[in-house]
Amino acid sequence: MVGSATHESGSVSIVTVGTRRVRVLEWLEGSPYPSARVELLIDDPVSEIGEDFVEEAREAFVQVRALFSELGADIGLETPQLSDDPIVAIYQMAQLCGLQSLDLQRVLEAPSSDLRAGLVKDLISDQADLVRMRLELG
Repeated sequence: MVGSATHESGSVSIVTVGTRRVRVLEWLEGSPYPSARVELLIDDPVSEIGEDFVEEAREAFVQVRALFSELGADIGLETPQLSDDPIVAIYQMAQLCGLQSLDLQRVLEAPSSDLRAGLVKDLISDQADLVRMRLELG
């Protein structure tokens, strides 16, 4: 758990960070909150090709952050330190480069680590292209 807050009504808000992928097998009824029976998904190792995708994504990640800064976005002063673990770095870059929910979901659903790495590389490159266009249009 990352944090929580208790409200005057007595309800509690909880903020968490996921560390593993899951697949929902069945949504369960009978609770006021969404709950499900899930299957834990194991990430396969990244191959040499996947490693190349991760490195290209890292370069695009630095570039897209610089472009967002040029656009005037408040992105902080320093580029976040990404994990040396390529699988973790894939998820970090996807989350930190401004991808929208549907693209983040596509990353989670990709069937292999290599495909996730390639997808993140492409999505970050696309994001950089969009920011460049915004900068050109003023």
